[in-house]
Amino acid sequence: MMLAVRLWRLRFVSILSAVMLAALAGACGRDDVGSGLESADGGLVYVAGTRAAPPLRAPGPGAGAWNSTPWTMTLWSEAQAIRAYLATDFARQKYGREACEAFSHYFDNTGLIWTFDAGKLGQDVPHVGAVMDREIARAAEFAREIAREITGANNGRTVTEFTSREALPGRVERAQSLNWYLAVADFSYYVTGRVERDACGHGCARAEIIFHVWDRYDWDPGPIVRIHTPAGPVDVDQDHVGEFHRQGIAKEFTSLGFKRFNFELRDLERTTGLEPATSSLGS
Repeated sequence: MMLAVRLWRLRFVSILSAVMLAALAGACGRDDVGSGLESADGGLVYVAGTRAAPPLRAPGPGAGAWNSTPWTMTLWSEAQAIRAYLATDFARQKYGREACEAFSHYFDNTGLIWTFDAGKLGQDVPHVGAVMDREIARAAEFAREIAREITGANNGRTVTEFTSREALPGRVERAQSLNWYLAVADFSYYVTGRVERDACGHGCARAEIIFHVWDRYDWDPGPIVRIHTPAGPVDVDQDHVGEFHRQGIAKEFTSLGFKRFNFELRDLERTTGLEPATSSLGS
């Protein structure tokens, strides 16, 4: 019995190391997405009249059709071991909370949207936070222009919505944050907003602006990576992780994060007067 337990523990460590380190080797990244967060003019362009999300980048091929290959006890056992490990404090300390939550959600096998706190992403990864601050400032100026127009128009409109015309690509490198590299890596971001005139008194408008982050958590075919474990070398590739999806043991999903800002726009006849009312983190 002791020998059997030791062999299982050895296999347990081998499996978990292989799967997690395969992800570290680049499983989350795509070659078709740039590493910056800049558009040609340095930021997003906003349009009024809708709050709908702009077109998002097409996801990669992923692992294929869910539940399309025969289920095996071997892979099911691996999935249970991985889920147990991801729930431990050791795993969260080693890889990060969001990294473990996202991978655990994959093994939840629901395919439901996984939500996360984009504000925390901005705090943990400074270059993402800088872009977030820049875009919120740009959106606030656009909201002020809208507020001036609808406040002076006297045409019955009290609320106007707006959105960015496009979504731009962003990326978290492994060296910047192992946690967010494993959780989202390549993503798209965009901004939506809503302006209500006279919501805080005559000549004052209230603006709600939301910074959105979108990602598809999938497992495109990737290169084979040799992992050296206590049980010996193991060859693992991204396609192996995708096999959980194909066997119906796990399921790929969409990830969404956002951060919400609320502003009061006062003295609309002047060029200044932007006052933050509240800033709330969404997840």
